[in-house]
Amino acid sequence: MQLSLRNTLRRKGRLALTLITLVLGGMIFMTVGSVRSSLDGLINTSLSYYQFDVQVQLGQPYRITRIEQVARTIPAFTTVEGWLGAQALRIRDDGAKSDPLSVTALNANSEMVSPTLSQGRWLLPEDQNAIVLSQNVLSAEPDIQVGDPITLEIGDKESTWVVVGIAQVLGGPPNVIPVYVNYPYFSWLTADMNRATSAQLKLDPAAGLTQDEAAELLNDRLEAAGYEVISVFTIDTLRRFTGAFFDIIIYLLLAMGVLIASVGALGLAGAMSTNVLERTREIGVMRAIGASDGAVLRIVIVEGLIIGLISWLFGALLAYPVGALLAQTVGVVLFQEALPYVFSASGLITWLAVVIVLATLARALRRRGGRRG
Repeated sequence: MQLSLRNTLRRKGRLALTLITLVLGGMIFMTVGSVRSSLDGLINTSLSYYQFDVQVQLGQPYRITRIEQVARTIPAFTTVEGWLGAQALRIRDDGAKSDPLSVTALNANSEMVSPTLSQGRWLLPEDQNAIVLSQNVLSAEPDIQVGDPITLEIGDKESTWVVVGIAQVLGGPPNVIPVYVNYPYFSWLTADMNRATSAQLKLDPAAGLTQDEAAELLNDRLEAAGYEVISVFTIDTLRRFTGAFFDIIIYLLLAMGVLIASVGALGLAGAMSTNVLERTREIGVMRAIGASDGAVLRIVIVEGLIIGLISWLFGALLAYPVGALLAQTVGVVLFQEALPYVFSASGLITWLAVVIVLATLARALRRRGGRRG
């Protein structure tokens, strides 16, 4: 152990260069694991907003009772709820108009949503012109605060709404920036009472149908009944799409970590090989005074493990704060707020196994050096 420790610290400059790349590679590897865990936590939290299994978007408002009659022909659906939707434009104080917003009118006590709020509150049954914005609105309209009145142009009419909350909503149909209002007031405002432009449905798990199968069957029934169906999507599809999108980010970060770690591994192997070559005479003396192959090999193995463990320790110490900073940055860029940070303990264990493997592989170089001595 003394010889291994002495040999490790013999060339401090070489050791520092080797450790820098190994520490950076390990830090990025462990940081990526934490960001992945943080994103998974956000996905699970955000998707809990959707309490339905299937959603169908219709081309125009239809009577809710008629939509329910068609949906009830499929016994797999246990609950059906109609929402009213429309496109709106925010009219700013200077008269400019925002990008289109997707207004969703639903009952405040709807069973189909379980909103996660980052600011303010959710809708109340007695609310009239109250509105809850998704966090996506704030990226385009950063001046809006909870409690502010905003003017929306819906169709050819302008109306004033009061922002009561900001909801954390993940995914959904593409190019849609949702905002939420109370169904009774909105249906009165648009003269579409008891009508819906979308249907949200819950699926009986014991029915023997997957969400995709039930969605396809519902689409066929609605079209056969003469309804104009725009789209049908399921929560399973949304989960897969969202996970695949985040995987792209994780793979890019992981590729950078693997690249740096590969440079570190080459540096470790090169440093250990050079150290062996420089100590050929010393190894020969050890063998001459009776050192066995196993004793020389243990010195080699322990020295590699010491370097690997030092790099793992420093990488682990840096991974937590750097991971928190990266999670905050990714969250602000994508969702306008920091991710709920979750440190990945599995990343620590995985990288520890990686550095042990690297040290073991480097042993082969030292073994050749020891035999040459």
